[in-house]
Amino acid sequence: MHRLEGGGRMRSTIPQAKPSSHQGQDPFAQLVGRDPAWLSALERARRAARTSATVLITGETGTGKELVARALHAASDRARGPFIAINAGTLLPDLLASELFGYEPGMFTGGNPRGHTGLIQSADGGTLFLDEVSELPYEAQVALLRTLQEGEVVRVGGHRPIPVDVRIVAATNRDLREMVRQGRFRQDLFYRLSVIPVHLPPLRERPRDIIPLIVHGYHRLNRGVPRLPLSSWRRLLRYDWPGNVRELLNLVQLAVTLDEDPAALLPLPPLPLSQAEPGPAGEEAAIRAALDACGGNASAAARRLGMSRSTLYRKLELYGIRLKRQVE
Repeated sequence: MHRLEGGGRMRSTIPQAKPSSHQGQDPFAQLVGRDPAWLSALERARRAARTSATVLITGETGTGKELVARALHAASDRARGPFIAINAGTLLPDLLASELFGYEPGMFTGGNPRGHTGLIQSADGGTLFLDEVSELPYEAQVALLRTLQEGEVVRVGGHRPIPVDVRIVAATNRDLREMVRQGRFRQDLFYRLSVIPVHLPPLRERPRDIIPLIVHGYHRLNRGVPRLPLSSWRRLLRYDWPGNVRELLNLVQLAVTLDEDPAALLPLPPLPLSQAEPGPAGEEAAIRAALDACGGNASAAARRLGMSRSTLYRKLELYGIRLKRQVE
């Protein structure tokens, strides 16, 4: 077992600073990072919070899109209203429209006989965070465009428009412009969503934030930062963090649980499905590894595995694997 300290090894002098206190009432001050690209993204989000415009947050899985969206909401004049988050990549396409827009009584077998209020209507007076907006089916894209244009929703199976006052903050780890060119995402909806674009850089492009984030990871678990050998810090700094900040914080939590050097726990990347061990057991293991590496994000896991999202869903059902929603 790799312990946090080994006899006779050189120790680094990484400062064990206390967690930073809230700087005034600025919600963005609570987000860890000092890299210029990160601070520039936060400044744009801070300015967006002063407006009522829709915001499109882009960035790889695990870069903190939902955290930035929550800070944006908290810094806006809608802060006293609800903040509701939905990840379009974790819902089956057939269920997405009813979750977003609600449904009328009697629409679904086993559904609420009195109908269902959708998440957009539930966010009235506040903010709806729509993660993985790229995964919206075409019909849902049309309905969302109507909501943005008219300020109203129509429930599935209904005809009566219901007025709503909600700000949409969307997010994606995909290239929506390319999806528009391919005809897979509506151009008019793209422009409606991206009035203010905010791009979050991946962790590998903000290396000066790795150590502060590791310190933050230990402090959020009420633990002091261990004295690691310099070789471990070097490995943590050189690792490319494909899962970004989420992967880093998960690694710190695992290191605390096992009382081990986090550098010794850095994972190997999941194999594409074509390189997995043959047979159902190998396939299931590869799928689980990809989901773990992608924080439960089905779309990202499917891309890592080299399969479509619908194929992944079928295999999840086959192997009895349940998705767990992760917070950005």
